[in-house]
Amino acid sequence: MVALLVNGTLAVHSAFAQAHSPRKQVLVVHSYHQGYGWTDSINRGIQAILGQGQANCDVHVEYLDAKHFGREKVFPIMARLMAEKYRGAKFDLVLTSDDCALDFALEQRARLFPGAPLVFCGLNDYSPQRIAGQRDCTGVAENFNLAGTLGLMLGLHPQARQVAVVSDVTPTGQLNLKRLREVAPRFQGRAEFLELAGLSADELTKKLQALPEDSLVLNLSFWREPGGCSFEFHQGLAIVTRASPVPVYSPWDYMICQGTVGGLVISGELQGKEAARLGLMILNGKPASEIPVITKNPDLPLFDYRALQRFNIALEDLPEDSVLLNQPQNFYRRYRVLIWLTAAFIAAQSVAIVALGVNMARRRRAETALKGSEQRYRDLFDSISDLIYTQDMAGRFLSVNRALADFLGCKREEIIGRAAVEFMPLETADSFEHKYLKGLREKGHYEGIAAYLDRRGQRRYLEYRNALVRPQSGVPYISGSGREVTERMQTEKQLRFLQRQLMQSQKMEAIGTLAGGIAHDFNNILGVVLGYTELALALAQNGDAAQEELQAVLQACERGRDLVKQILAFSRQGEPQRQTVNLAVSIREGLKLLRASLPRTIEIKSSSLNKRALAVADPTQLHQVLMNLCANASHAMREKGGILDVSLSKVELDENEVQEYPPLKPGSYYMIMVSDTGHGMSHEVLDRIFDPFFTTKPQGEGTGMGLAMVHGIVSAHGGAVRVWSAPEQGSRFEILLPEAQEADQASPPDIEPPMGGQESIILVDDEPDILEVLQRALRNQGYKVEAFGDSRQALQAIKERPQDFDLLFTDQTMPGLTGAGLAREALTVRPDLPVVLCTGFSESIDQEQALELGVREFVMKPVLMADLARAVRRALDGASSGQEGAA
Repeated sequence: MVALLVNGTLAVHSAFAQAHSPRKQVLVVHSYHQGYGWTDSINRGIQAILGQGQANCDVHVEYLDAKHFGREKVFPIMARLMAEKYRGAKFDLVLTSDDCALDFALEQRARLFPGAPLVFCGLNDYSPQRIAGQRDCTGVAENFNLAGTLGLMLGLHPQARQVAVVSDVTPTGQLNLKRLREVAPRFQGRAEFLELAGLSADELTKKLQALPEDSLVLNLSFWREPGGCSFEFHQGLAIVTRASPVPVYSPWDYMICQGTVGGLVISGELQGKEAARLGLMILNGKPASEIPVITKNPDLPLFDYRALQRFNIALEDLPEDSVLLNQPQNFYRRYRVLIWLTAAFIAAQSVAIVALGVNMARRRRAETALKGSEQRYRDLFDSISDLIYTQDMAGRFLSVNRALADFLGCKREEIIGRAAVEFMPLETADSFEHKYLKGLREKGHYEGIAAYLDRRGQRRYLEYRNALVRPQSGVPYISGSGREVTERMQTEKQLRFLQRQLMQSQKMEAIGTLAGGIAHDFNNILGVVLGYTELALALAQNGDAAQEELQAVLQACERGRDLVKQILAFSRQGEPQRQTVNLAVSIREGLKLLRASLPRTIEIKSSSLNKRALAVADPTQLHQVLMNLCANASHAMREKGGILDVSLSKVELDENEVQEYPPLKPGSYYMIMVSDTGHGMSHEVLDRIFDPFFTTKPQGEGTGMGLAMVHGIVSAHGGAVRVWSAPEQGSRFEILLPEAQEADQASPPDIEPPMGGQESIILVDDEPDILEVLQRALRNQGYKVEAFGDSRQALQAIKERPQDFDLLFTDQTMPGLTGAGLAREALTVRPDLPVVLCTGFSESIDQEQALELGVREFVMKPVLMADLARAVRRALDGASSGQEGAA
């Protein structure tokens, strides 16, 4: 009694330990394909042992299909496939069937399954040298009884004088033929052997059909012709049995069909079971090196009853332990198990009817209580506002509450049974499998935010928290809950967009400050060069060779002055010469100039350029914006060519639409759209295209200022820029400019010739070179000039001799006392003193502020001598007439 209790306790403990121990991983590699009889029978034997629940292992099966393709093709392909398929997997055991699979396993063992014990079966012509040097390797050899099958054949057919042996060109077929030659001498004098090996199907058919009556056929294998054409297992058997007029025998159990009489066979299923038993011993802890290879296999006399009848072979002539296939049975013998089961079922039903009668009332009460409980659970499940659901381990919905159905816009039955990934955008499919499901299996829980598409295709977001549930009985499942956060995600997206816009604005403001400082210093340098060039040009004699060079220098200086204006426009500090322009006319003129510079591989398209589209803009800057955008588009298409499309349209932006074009306000705008079919841009490049000095062009092909200048000019005109692009899908720039409310009349240019005079001018500038060139230029006009490099000294001179000066000409940016400060103090001393204020850049004062201060002329550096003379003359003449000047 004590022994029974101890044994029972140990058995329970063992079962509990096995249930909670990690499952073993077993890989089965078959030489041939699924559907091949021998391979299928081996696989049945393996699954019968290792596929049972008590084995506590997962069996993975692979087929090399070497009969169809040969090992030279199969081995490298399968090695790559299995390396990728089982990446990261660790196998506790590897089982192989037949020779090719063993050779593959030995060749790839270190790479695909290092350290895993190896068990083989179905191995032809086994010898210990085959696995010499291999650790943890054992198995079952395929030693089929060829001599026994031959003896059985000749015993059943004593009149036979010839045995025709069928074999093919496969390595297995050649090996089987070799073994036949080894045993053939034993039957010398009893029968002659005719080898029908290496023949095509037609040749083999003709040879078999010509066999004499005193012949027998031994079918070893016929699966491939010499030309490489392969047959399925049943096709090869049919060719042999249909063509042969005499009995056909074989030593393998799976070949005893389709007209084969029989043989003393070896069983593939027994081979698989024996190999699986060895593997089970290894999984339970026994080293493979301690298990000897099984070299003897049981023989089974197996026959097909229908083939016996065809060739009139008497059943009493068969061995006593013979097994017959397809033998007809009488009704009782055939259905006796069913008859007894039916009788037992009827008896059990009679007993059950009595028991059911007693339990019916109890069952009805239980069902009523259960339905009530289920209804209460369903009501609670559907009343929760959160999204509640369960999923299986593949992510398929098992149950959902009403809130989740409403979230997806589907009926409950349309969701159940479908995986959650089917309701998600395509780009999330990979993360669903490799992050979500994998994380749940590893950690037991997972949380995050997932994007879903409802029935209308609208993207909605779910913040969820899921947990893996492992019940004591039944399969594991996933329990989840979540809340919709679509509005929050959209708000955060908009916030990120506004943050990027703010950062862009801050960067542009910073570079604008830098540009202004550069413009101020460069104006002083350019003013000196420009001034002395004009002085030198004035001194040069007519026809002097130096005139051409000086004129070229002067033109370069003017281009430099225009460049400074562009920089100031970029920094939003310059004052563009704005007027009411027809955008359609400006764009048409720009495209005319552009056509000559573009390669013929680029086609220019334009639309809606024949309408009247008025906006207040600087024509030069507008032309610069168009040229920069078209130049970028041309660069994107210069390798493959494409289409440059420029269009103009009018748009009305409401409160919602202006959010896409910050900082615009609702109203009427004209949109200039420049698009191309070039290589496009990535998101990383799009985030930086308006950054000054950022460029993707090779060194020497771009400065990175073009699009930054575009942004600065458009922003200064009260407009906005929006860009769309994607790799290999081209780019599209949208420029929005406010519609002009009324046509502004541009003031006529000041074209009067420069005039001089004899008045006395006090000249102030802290740059000695600028001071010198201005002094000489004014003296050349006939004026008397007293120059000061210090604004405080100049103020002192005005205070001491206020009536000695007819005009004050001062720079704005100076240390100590600015030009505006000097003008203010001087006008306090002498209110009627004309003042000309000159500056290259100033944040503290502009033209309007200067006029309010009492300044008569406001001049921007660098200034041409003619413009200087006109400004001074206007200031003096305005003072004499009692009128205020204008810049």
